[in-house]
Amino acid sequence: MILLFFVFPAPLRGSPPLPHIALLVSESIRPYHEAVDGFREAFEADYRVTYLKSGDPVPRGEQPDLWVAVGPQAMKEVWDISDSARKMYMMVLHPRKVVDAPDPPCGVPLNLPFSFQLRVFQQAFPQAKSIGILYDPGFNQGWVLEAREAAAARGLTVRELRVRTKKEIPSVLKDSWDRLDVLWLIPDRTVISETIIRYLSKESLLHGTALVGYNQFFLESGAAMAFVIDYKELGRSAARLASTLVQEDFCWSSMPPARLKLNTRALEHLGWRTSQPLSPYVELEP
Repeated sequence: MILLFFVFPAPLRGSPPLPHIALLVSESIRPYHEAVDGFREAFEADYRVTYLKSGDPVPRGEQPDLWVAVGPQAMKEVWDISDSARKMYMMVLHPRKVVDAPDPPCGVPLNLPFSFQLRVFQQAFPQAKSIGILYDPGFNQGWVLEAREAAAARGLTVRELRVRTKKEIPSVLKDSWDRLDVLWLIPDRTVISETIIRYLSKESLLHGTALVGYNQFFLESGAAMAFVIDYKELGRSAARLASTLVQEDFCWSSMPPARLKLNTRALEHLGWRTSQPLSPYVELEP
């Protein structure tokens, strides 16, 4: 007697459903678009994207696997939606000032630790010793005090250049230029404007001081150097955090990807020489 055995293949299981991500974006501007593009490239999911400034209603009735806030206004909205919802942020400067949360919020901020900036800067320019920070104490006094402590630990001197209005900037700097190797501009609503950046770029070159900023516009305006964040890579970094948060219900905050970009024309005019070899966080621009 011949026994025949028939082996039937097991039914194919369907692929697990993609996580549903609700992206809430503060406004439709290029840096936010780049961050969102990087996020979506690095994390396969089902997305719904809402822009606050476009008039779209916040989809409060949704229960996504993860809320992602892009920008400070969106972060406020997302943190108000639900205490139990998984949520994270990106493209936010000083997130702990945006929301009052018992635990450190999960995400990728825009602010770079001053200790990191000093370390990279000193690797490129060990000859610089005196740094002036132009700021309004009503907004940034606490930050500058932390910066001064970090600088002192590295043998650097921070000179606090306090202003309350833009009109005070020329007079405050007039008696300080000769004592500054570097003028460091930080995000400060009183000090920063396109006109002021262009003005300080020219004045710093005239006085032999290196102007340091924090985005590409500073370099295009003639600043000697700037710490520039790669927004698309920031989005990818946030996507890696999101994957861990969705799959393991665990998350942390990470530093934004940034490099110190050097304006070679401005540095040649100032007579500054970079150390060799350069840090991997330093990039030359013609």
